[in-house]
Amino acid sequence: KVSLSDLKITGGDFIAGNSVSPVGNDKKVNMSLSSTNVTLTNLYVDENFILGSKINAYGTSDITADIETASAILIKSQVLKATIVGSLFKCSGKIGNSSIKNAELNVKDGSQLNGLIIGGVSVYNRDDSTAGSQTSNTIDHITVTVENSTVKKLSESQKALSGLNNAAIFVGGASGNVSKLNVTTKSTVNNVALTLAGSTVEGDIYLGGYAHDKDSITTVKSSQLVLREGTSVTGTIHTGGMNFDGNASAEVENALIIVDSAD
Repeated sequence: KVSLSDLKITGGDFIAGNSVSPVGNDKKVNMSLSSTNVTLTNLYVDENFILGSKINAYGTSDITADIETASAILIKSQVLKATIVGSLFKCSGKIGNSSIKNAELNVKDGSQLNGLIIGGVSVYNRDDSTAGSQTSNTIDHITVTVENSTVKKLSESQKALSGLNNAAIFVGGASGNVSKLNVTTKSTVNNVALTLAGSTVEGDIYLGGYAHDKDSITTVKSSQLVLREGTSVTGTIHTGGMNFDGNASAEVENALIIVDSAD
């Protein structure tokens, strides 16, 4: 367990898991962890907060990035880009797999997030060049609580995450491929529970994930949103995910919204 106060990160991400970049041809890397547990007070990050690992790979590489348990507490903290509950594949080698059995994030005491993606993120950008790549992000159980804090709209910081419009929260990860190659990107969440208490969401909430194109798939088996007293959502709450392209797949099998004295 790691506890840090008054940490300022400029020009980079806070990564609670492992980071490998770059991984090239014919490299097989296992960057798995048993657990990661961090408590951060007065954290400032001008890019992403990643409760998982970050993978930058290309060519014929084969990457595994599993975590048994990932947990974090953000207190009086500010993240200028996305807060991601899961691992981030910024591009892909031939094979990329990441799984987390249990993930838990608590955001509290006046923290400010510029977008929240609950689930792994797999993106394949225009400059990548490995046809037939397959990237998979899977999380079994996720619990996220946001108390007395603010979640603003997501910024389009990745080329493969465009057309986000008014989206502030995705409960199901994100995937996208903007190359011209036949590439498959997947993000799967089995069970996820999000609780908002005394907080403000300045944008839309999707109880599913974001899928950019025909090669991108996000799946949520069970999604639950609890709105407690003092919570305000200025946008729309969607019981499904977002398909940027009509051929993309952002599926939610079961969605439940519980309103407990929310504004």
